[in-house]
Amino acid sequence: MSDGERRRGPGRRAVLTGAAVAATGAALPLVLRATGGDSPAAGATAAPVASRAPSPATRGDDRPNILLVLTDDQPKDTDWALPQTLDWLGGSGTTFGRAHANTPLCAPSRASIMSGRYAHNHGLLDTRHPGHLDQRTTVQRRLHEAGYRTGLFGKYLNYWPTGHNPPHFDEWLLQEPVRYYNGHYNDNGTVRTVPGYNTTVIKDRALDFIEGSRDDTRPWFAFVATRSAHEVNIPERKYAHTRVPEWQGRPSVLETSKGDKPPYLRRAHHTFAEGGALRTRQLRTLLSVDDAMRDFRDKLRALGQLDNTLVLFTSDHGLCWGDHGWLRKSVPYRPSLEV
Repeated sequence: MSDGERRRGPGRRAVLTGAAVAATGAALPLVLRATGGDSPAAGATAAPVASRAPSPATRGDDRPNILLVLTDDQPKDTDWALPQTLDWLGGSGTTFGRAHANTPLCAPSRASIMSGRYAHNHGLLDTRHPGHLDQRTTVQRRLHEAGYRTGLFGKYLNYWPTGHNPPHFDEWLLQEPVRYYNGHYNDNGTVRTVPGYNTTVIKDRALDFIEGSRDDTRPWFAFVATRSAHEVNIPERKYAHTRVPEWQGRPSVLETSKGDKPPYLRRAHHTFAEGGALRTRQLRTLLSVDDAMRDFRDKLRALGQLDNTLVLFTSDHGLCWGDHGWLRKSVPYRPSLEV
């Protein structure tokens, strides 16, 4: 699909992919329009407000369910690892081929996804102060108050205290710090070690949450945030040695002169080989995300909810694979920004 091309299938609800609107700061208005709520006014301040009790759901509520899947540090050129995801979302949804994360750093970008605001407006400017996010501005709060059943599964905000419950979620399995295997989780208020691979663990809990809609008339919002493809990249054991396509690099990786670059990039000397190795590790971790997306699709189909679920798939930002000698994120260059 060419950049910017949009394609819609016959389903009732739009399905969005390509690090969709969430990373560009538009998630909250989009979701509120889809659910019949009011979008926050542009530039609205966070005046103190009392949290309202959730509105009671009525039987026959046809508002869409919402599944938001957020990967971690996933660059744009990783489609090879997601064939099932692309077959589902790319085939029947809308792809944003030029999506950019305006703040390519984990916590500020996640806060923008939750609030629909730029970092200078939502207040979370780094990765170490999760309390700076005004929780009154988040999509989970607005959906919860609108009568949605809300669930969080996986990573929330960097340095969020593990024992603290995330506001405005009815159910959660929150992990911080995030590990690929055998992590410590806040499981609905109880901190415990959960054996297994992060992507599989949180996927299974999210599936249980979705399954709960059999007995609950409320529409639901599931926020699923994986460890993949963040470093240190540890693939699921079954994918530890999977062959990935050879990489030829790109001009920004192979450049020989950086005289026009700022000092911090002139001091960066990561190589094409290092970038290729990081790419391989990331792709292998994303194979498990692809399996999770397949399982979400199959669950929604089995429940008869596939056509009434808004699915968003995005990453918090991209990552450099040795571009200009840089092997991280947090820089105003396309590999770090594009999602």
